[in-house]
Amino acid sequence: MTVLKNTSRASRRRKGCLIATLLTVAVASGLASGCYISWCWGLWGRNAELMHYLFDCRCPAASEEARYRPFKVLVSACEQPLLQDISPNGRYVLISRGPDHSRFLLDMETDQSQEVQAGGINSFLNNTLIMTRSQEGTFLLDIQDSTRTPAIYVDDLYKKPPSEQVRQALKDAAQAYKVDGYFVALAPDYKHSPDGNVVILFSNSDYWRRLEAILNELGVSYTEIPSQKAGSVEGAQYSHNGQLWADTEGIHMESTGQIVVPSGQQAPSLYAHSFGAGRWVNNDRAVVYGGGGYRYLFGGGGFSPAFLPYPLPILLLEVPPEYWPEP
Repeated sequence: MTVLKNTSRASRRRKGCLIATLLTVAVASGLASGCYISWCWGLWGRNAELMHYLFDCRCPAASEEARYRPFKVLVSACEQPLLQDISPNGRYVLISRGPDHSRFLLDMETDQSQEVQAGGINSFLNNTLIMTRSQEGTFLLDIQDSTRTPAIYVDDLYKKPPSEQVRQALKDAAQAYKVDGYFVALAPDYKHSPDGNVVILFSNSDYWRRLEAILNELGVSYTEIPSQKAGSVEGAQYSHNGQLWADTEGIHMESTGQIVVPSGQQAPSLYAHSFGAGRWVNNDRAVVYGGGGYRYLFGGGGFSPAFLPYPLPILLLEVPPEYWPEP
């Protein structure tokens, strides 16, 4: 009888241990699941970089905007986007997307997008024309009809003065632009005169002064892109009509300095790491704060090694309708 009693007690202990283990696992699993779901929907740890690295693209797609509020997600981090450039009037946003870096043009007025034949370096010259460079060559891309027109590419002028052909092209230019370290001159009928289109690189201020002297000598006038509107607040990004300005804290009224839309706790880090951040789009109804690209869990500053990258979204901070400019 004693043996049976001991066996019965041992059996009950084993069952008790098994039940306790199962309950512990269930509770731990429930807590982990709750933490995961609550993080996905932005209830905690929105600045926790480890969580972004582990779960950003494993959460429900609809939850991404909750993690970045008050921002609107223009392009999801999971698409591996990178902001390339924005048209001067803010209507078109050029991005690369995916591991193959396909280029897409987003129309902020119609919410439509189309793939375009842009290269690795892209700069809007005006609202419908992009200077694009790649290993394939240098081209002028007209986004209205998707035509690409070749242009002569000239490296920094420190090596040698411009050729007579380049000087003549500069002198005859119907339109010229200074943009992102390049000077672009267009022939009067540029689509039918590719030999009269010139793109000149100037990689620092010394080379620009050398080029500027040649332009003054030839009487060449030009437009500087982007022509950011100046205002009373240094370093702020002003809307096209000058009534609003944006910085890391949010969107402000120019007349009073009052914050119209606060950016929230994530803005400083996103703003600092974003290419093209602070650019106004969609008829001054929104500001691009996050430019996509990658952040690294370790390193990545300056020349230090970088480890464990995770993608960032392209973000918008929208202006409330009561502050929209007059149509």
